Formats: sequence, C-alpha cells, structure tokens
Amino acid sequence: MIGYTLSFWFMALTLKVMPVGYLIFGQRLDFPALAGIALILLGILVIHLFSNTTSNA
Repeated sequence: MIGYTLSFWFMALTLKVMPVGYLIFGQRLDFPALAGIALILLGILVIHLFSNTTSNA
C-alpha cells in the first residue's frame, strides 16, 4: 500500500511540474517522452487491474 501511495504521489508531483517547464522554460515534450509517460501509466493500470501480486483492498 505504501508503494502504491508513493508512486501515485510522485506521479502527481511530476504532472504538476510539467506545465512549469512548458510555460516558463519553453521545454516541449517530444513523442518519445510522451510515449514513455503513457507506458508508465499503462503499466500501473495493468498491474493494478490484472495482477494477482497486489491486494485490491
């Protein structure tokens, strides 16, 4: 439970900081960066929804 909570918290922090880099520093995410973020999110969903190694309490 702690690992799931921490991963969600760190992902939320990342999503909060991304607009700052875009608006203030002019950093744009290219396709590989967006694909990597999407794969991380999909991996979390697959583990949470289909894996028997985590408890869904």
